[in-house]
Amino acid sequence: MSVNRVLMLLLGLLLAGRAANAGVLHMKNGDQITGTIKKIWDGDVYIEPSYADEFSVSQEDVAYMESDDSKLFELELDDGTPLVGSLAGQDDNGNQVLMVDGEAQIIPLAALAELEEPEKLFDWSANADLNSAFRSGNTNSRSATITMDLMLKKNRHTNFVNLIWQNEQQTIDGVSNQVQDRDRYSYNYNYSVADPWFLGGSASWESDPVKGLNYRYNAVPAAGYNFWDDAYRELGIQFGAGYQAEKITDENGMARDGAGAVAGFLLRFRYDFGDPDIEVYMNNTTTTAFYGRRNTVTQFNTGAEYEISDLLYFNLGLFLDYESQPTEGASGEDISVLFGFGVEFEK
Repeated sequence: MSVNRVLMLLLGLLLAGRAANAGVLHMKNGDQITGTIKKIWDGDVYIEPSYADEFSVSQEDVAYMESDDSKLFELELDDGTPLVGSLAGQDDNGNQVLMVDGEAQIIPLAALAELEEPEKLFDWSANADLNSAFRSGNTNSRSATITMDLMLKKNRHTNFVNLIWQNEQQTIDGVSNQVQDRDRYSYNYNYSVADPWFLGGSASWESDPVKGLNYRYNAVPAAGYNFWDDAYRELGIQFGAGYQAEKITDENGMARDGAGAVAGFLLRFRYDFGDPDIEVYMNNTTTTAFYGRRNTVTQFNTGAEYEISDLLYFNLGLFLDYESQPTEGASGEDISVLFGFGVEFEK
């Protein structure tokens, strides 16, 4: 199957998913607004059509609402009664019909104080970026950076997987040299003990022979706190202490290895502006070793994504890799400015 056919199939599945969750706001003036009904809050009804970003209308201007029978909402009446049900349209007297546990409940729409989508028991998202650059002239070079992220969440358990692969070659007078060759794989696990507090840990493995790092891996149990954690923004930090091992080779070809205790810090930040369709992000991992070189390693991955479609986005990013005690003959600072495209999937 060709790449184009795969993309078209994925796009069709995304659109089909949207249609299955579609709802309708029937306005008192006779208009109809079709889209995903998001919530009722403070007298406004929020809906997201397929052709626009989420917006709100006054609840007083809505006659009644309806949605797919399988679409359940968490509801609260103006007397504080909580319900879970679907929006089944209007009765003969113009009241809102709710289907709760297979039975119809009739209420004036104005009596519906709050409505929101139930918290997902299982959630996931995945994205992959391809960034590349080509230069010609006195020095010919080509570079490529691939990043992949995966998030899996179920109940109190959240898993993050990240992969970064960078490669750059320069050709001078017909001679090619590798100037960057980096691989990094990381895994982070969070268990919510008392929201917003969580316990968990992280593990990573990386290699960068160009700067003398044969390998480095660590495992760090941690505790953390989520300042934000919703569909539009995320800000969390975690601290921990664990174990690290590495092997380095200096410019003279002398290899050394070591292992011991390490302290770790992790920051994860994301903010989606919605309009315009721009999301900014920053991920930072810092470790300090208490053995051998007592090296502090700080790695920043920050940038912005502009949504072109539900599937595709443009990415502009910056990688910063800093080591306080670099391998002899290697620089302690490595900066990459990246731009390219990415694809994103989410449940």
